[in-house]
Formats: sequence, C-alpha cells, structure tokens
Amino acid sequence: MNRLILWVIGGEMHELILICYLEATAILIIVFVTSYFFSRMREEKHSAKKFLDENVGLKGEATGLKEEKDKLRLKYDWYKTLFNNVTDMVLLHGLNDDGSPGTFIDVNHVACKCLEYTREQLLAMTPFDIEDEESSVSSAGYSGSKASGLPGDYAKKTQRKLVTMSLRNMMKQVIEKKHCRFEQVYKTRTGERISVEVDAQVLEHFSKPIIVHTARDMAALKKGQVALLESEQRLQNFFDYSPFGLAMYSADRKLVKVNRPCLRMFGIPDHAAFSGFSLFDNTFVPKSAKKGLEKGETVRYEAVINFDEAAHQGRFVTTRRGKGYLDILINSMGHDRGFSHRGYFAQIQDITKRRKVEEDLRSLQVMPDGKDDKAGISGSIEDMDFTDMIQILCAGGRSMEITLERGKEKAQVFIQNGEIVHCVSGDVVGDQAFYVLMRWRTGEFTANQCSECPERTVENSLMSLLMEGARLSDEG
Repeated sequence: MNRLILWVIGGEMHELILICYLEATAILIIVFVTSYFFSRMREEKHSAKKFLDENVGLKGEATGLKEEKDKLRLKYDWYKTLFNNVTDMVLLHGLNDDGSPGTFIDVNHVACKCLEYTREQLLAMTPFDIEDEESSVSSAGYSGSKASGLPGDYAKKTQRKLVTMSLRNMMKQVIEKKHCRFEQVYKTRTGERISVEVDAQVLEHFSKPIIVHTARDMAALKKGQVALLESEQRLQNFFDYSPFGLAMYSADRKLVKVNRPCLRMFGIPDHAAFSGFSLFDNTFVPKSAKKGLEKGETVRYEAVINFDEAAHQGRFVTTRRGKGYLDILINSMGHDRGFSHRGYFAQIQDITKRRKVEEDLRSLQVMPDGKDDKAGISGSIEDMDFTDMIQILCAGGRSMEITLERGKEKAQVFIQNGEIVHCVSGDVVGDQAFYVLMRWRTGEFTANQCSECPERTVENSLMSLLMEGARLSDEG
C-alpha cells in the first residue's frame, strides 16, 4: 500500500517535472522570439534613421547643387549681358593642332551686325573666312597685282597659303605674348572691307588656349576721336568765352583751370595767383557751405567780399576795390567707375550791380514823401530782373511809376500803394502788357515815386500775374 502511494506520488512528480520543463522551454522560446523581434526592430529603427539621415544629406546636397546651379546661371547671364553689350566686335575661337585658328566658339551681337552674318553662320566659320585675303597677301610682302598675275588655281592656292601663314604668325605671337594688338581687314558677307584694330588675348579653358579677339572699327574709332576733339573744343570755347566765371578743381581741391572772367571778378591777375586762393575754405564761405563741401555735395552760396580789407590784410592779391557780391555755385562732378571723386566745377557770377540796385530800390521805398516826387533811381534789366524789381517795389507799399526802354520800345508800369494798377507796352495794355515785360531780358528802367496813377487796366494781383506770366513763358 505504501509502495503504491509512493509510486503514485512519484508518477505525479514526474508529470509535474515534465510540465515544468515544458513550461520553461516555452518561456525560453517566447523570450528568444521576443528578443529576436526586438533586436530586428532595433535594427530596422537604426536602418530607418540611417536612411533618413542619408536622405537629409541627399536633400542638402541637392539644395547645394541647386544653389550652385543658380549661381552659375547668374554668372552666365551676367557674362552674356556684358558680352552682348560691348560696343566692339568680340569673337572667341580655339586653336587647331597645327596652330591655326579653329572654329568660332562664341561671337557677340556687334560682330554679327558688322560682319552681316547670323550668329549660327559665324559659329560655323573660322577667322580665315572673315579675313580679307588681299590685305593678308599685302602684309606678307606680296602685292595684289602679283598674286592676280599668277595662274588661276595656283594664285588662289598661293593666296590661301599666305592668308593661312599670316594668321598662324599672329596666333603664334598671341600665344607667346599672351596679349597682342594689330590691325586687320575683315570682309563682310556682302564683300565690304572693314579696317579694324584687334586686341587679342589668351584665356585658358580646361588647359586649352582660347583666343579672344576684340575688334574695333577704325573708321568708327576715327569718327569718334574727331567727335571727341570737337566736343573738347566746344567745351574749351565755352570755358574761355563764357560770361560767367568758371574754375575747375581736382578731387583734392587743387586748381586745374580758371577762365578770364573769373579772374576779373576777384581782381586776381593770373592762374598762379588764383591757385593760392580758395573757394572752399575762406572767411567769406558760410559754415553750411563748408559742411556740404566736406560731404562732397553741390553747394551754392553768396560771397560778400570786402576787397579793400582783403588787400590790406594780405589775404589774397587783388586789384579790385570796395565791396563785392558774388553768387558761387560749386558742383561736385561725381565719381568714376572706380568710385574715385572726379573733382569740382565752380561757376561764379558777379551780382554786385544787382545788389546795388536792390539797395537803391529799398532806399527809395523808405524815402519820406516830400516835394521831390520825382526822386528815383535808374538801372539795367540785365542787372535786375523785371519780376524781381516789381516784387521789391510792391513790397514797400508805396506808389511808384516805372519807365522801361529797350531800343525804340517803351513801356510803363504804375504801382499804387503796393498794387499794380496800370501797365502799357507799346500798343498792349493791362495784364497782357505785363506778360510782355516779363519776357524782357535787356533794357533800362527808371523808378520814381508818384502821387497820381492812371485808371486801372490791370485786373489780377501781382502773384497771379507772375504765375500766369511764367506759364505763358514755359509754353513759348
């Protein structure tokens, strides 16, 4: 009985051990499978991250390539813009193995226009095709008559050989010196000959030489030189014979040139004496003008100079006396392509007479009324503009009579208590007569006080008259 119980118990233990073994095995399998899947997941995650990183890198490279492409495109656009906007003919070609010039690589619009070929036609040609054969034969020491005297085919071959030799020699010089200048004769599509000055340079392109020809039309160049000389002569004539005082200065304010009227206005004898005199930094130059000049700006100021005092103190040599009023405009001539300052151009006008007339007109306004109603002043319209004179006289609020003469022409203007009431110029009366007088640039005037004025013929106010007169002058 006991054995039976033990056997049963023993059997159950075996089954229990078996069950435990099976469960442990299953757990190990589960752990192994789970570990395997987790390991695969980590590997997949790592692969995915690596792929994403590589993808980001590729995107960055693609962005960088796009930026580089855009930069290259911009540079190419700049190159084409500059290439096609040059005023001279530009032709690029390489070299063949035998040293002869190869087919054109690129040509600009000017070359196409001057040679009368399309761009496609020129790109299928070489310098041999546009070189005038007769000029090349002559440059090689043969005359055109000698070459034409040879038998037909032989003459053509000889001419071709001489042209080829001439161009090869030129290419050899260009390669050796890297830069050459020579004269050639180009032949257009229609057979016209163009004398050109060629500037040839060598550029390296992938270790291969590229020859750049910049050809300038000699006829156009000479025409431009003549036009430049004529322009310079006109400028010189304007400078010498201008009624205004003119002076040119370098960027560092050193005198370059001064004309006679300018010397007379300051009473300075010659160029050497004027070079020691400054329009930029002097006692008569206002502070605001000095600041503007320091900034390189264009400035205008009125210089009031006591020449007696200047001569007595030895500030500068002058033969002029008394007080002078000068209207001085100093223009900055800007900067060149290298951003260097070009210098200054000064224009001076003597307004002493004008200021004297203004002072007389103002003194006439404050002159007390008395028995001498005809007390007045005289002057020139060249010294005092008609409109400026009228404004000064009207501002005083007095009654005035103004008589104007220009040759045989006569006119009158009456001002009553500062308001224009009557105007006559020849047969024209009223507002229209005032507009006629606004166009006078020469003549003499006399202004007097008056006690009585004619009947009103002028309808508009002074401001309206001036505005309408200016409008009519602009319309011609």
